[in-house]
Amino acid sequence: MHGRCALGANNTSPTPLIGGMASKVSQFVKEVVNFSSQYGTHGSRSYTAANLAGGFNIYDGYGDRTEAFVLRTYGHWWETCPSAPRIFRNSEQFRSQDFVEVRYEVPVVPVAIDIYETYHPGAVVRILACNTNLSVDKRKRHPGEVEWVTLFSGPTQCSNIARSRKFSPPIKTIDFPTNLLRLEFNSGDCGYYTELDGVELHGYIKEGMQEFRDRATDFKLSVTNQLLRMLSLSNRQISVGDDDDDDERLGYFSMLPCMGKDHWQ
Repeated sequence: MHGRCALGANNTSPTPLIGGMASKVSQFVKEVVNFSSQYGTHGSRSYTAANLAGGFNIYDGYGDRTEAFVLRTYGHWWETCPSAPRIFRNSEQFRSQDFVEVRYEVPVVPVAIDIYETYHPGAVVRILACNTNLSVDKRKRHPGEVEWVTLFSGPTQCSNIARSRKFSPPIKTIDFPTNLLRLEFNSGDCGYYTELDGVELHGYIKEGMQEFRDRATDFKLSVTNQLLRMLSLSNRQISVGDDDDDDERLGYFSMLPCMGKDHWQ
């Protein structure tokens, strides 16, 4: 999967900055690391999460397109059918039903995120950034762990307006660079399948961050794998590149434990 990186606001050159920042970078997804569901099948490019890699191809067009990333469900029918599994929630404010984790080429301190929605938009309810550059104290207390920080959280915005949109929610200011984001969705209020065409990350490169970039490049464990180990639900280590069936990922949100503020912000 190939990504596209654009330097500067006009996609031509870096933007000089002060205060420890080197340049502004705008970039699309390099690769999809993990996801909870997709309408398409493994080995296909139709309706799969892999379609999020690279720049947008459909926007600002609108409609059902095989080149998009499509979640497996919409509405509430799948929750009320007789075969529906029991759903556990650790918080009434936890609205997420699906997720996708995406990696970018360059770690940046985020200032904006653009999500290109091309069919039944409005299902994004949360965006998180992964911090692998933890302090010495946190690394001692939680060896081998990472920290996920919420950049955006809000209700669904599903509507019957038949047009694409570039969703650019206000995001929390953070002081660490990241190249791994997780988008979480709730399609319960959507009248049909939600489709995404791309996710663009805008941010600043911090000076003297090569050590972090090296660690981020080597970072291979998603939060799903961390939870599986914590809960001892798997006897084998699952690597990010494994071609596991979708069914092995469906328990992700049911397994989320109640964590303190040191883990979830």
